[in-house]
Amino acid sequence: MLFGTENIEFEILESIHHITSSDLLDFLVPRISWLGNSGLIWIVLAIVLIATKKYRRTGIALSAGLILCLVFGNIFLKNIIARPRPCWMFDAPNMLIPIPEDFSFPSGHTYSSFLSAFVILTQNKKWGIVTLCGAIIMAFTRLYLFVHFPTDILGGIILGAVIFFIVKKLLKK
Repeated sequence: MLFGTENIEFEILESIHHITSSDLLDFLVPRISWLGNSGLIWIVLAIVLIATKKYRRTGIALSAGLILCLVFGNIFLKNIIARPRPCWMFDAPNMLIPIPEDFSFPSGHTYSSFLSAFVILTQNKKWGIVTLCGAIIMAFTRLYLFVHFPTDILGGIILGAVIFFIVKKLLKK
């Protein structure tokens, strides 16, 4: 499904790339983005948290949220909306990662990162701010790599927040 904003959003992507492109970012961004593949960094964090008595509840909340992200984001929304990725539709500059095969909206890297940041933020402000900065960086990597439109990122942030509130409500019960 096209949103009708793809041409404008691609111009935004090109501007981001034009302003920020560098050899250093070309090296770092794919590696940072890789940490978000399949929610890898957040799954590892959830396991570490569950293994510690003090943060076990946070680890359980994070695990539950990541499962909901998988179900609602990857299984349902991406396939129902079926939005093509920018790198499928436009001639992107040199692709620094393999072209993803799943649909674009919402950004999985973004919703898992923001969900994680919101969960951590409720437990520990200092680490939550660090995690939130990491989520912002992760979202930026997806734009830099031309694999998501800006609205995919916005959708990912919103989905991460919605799932966070669902998990928060469920854990209160």
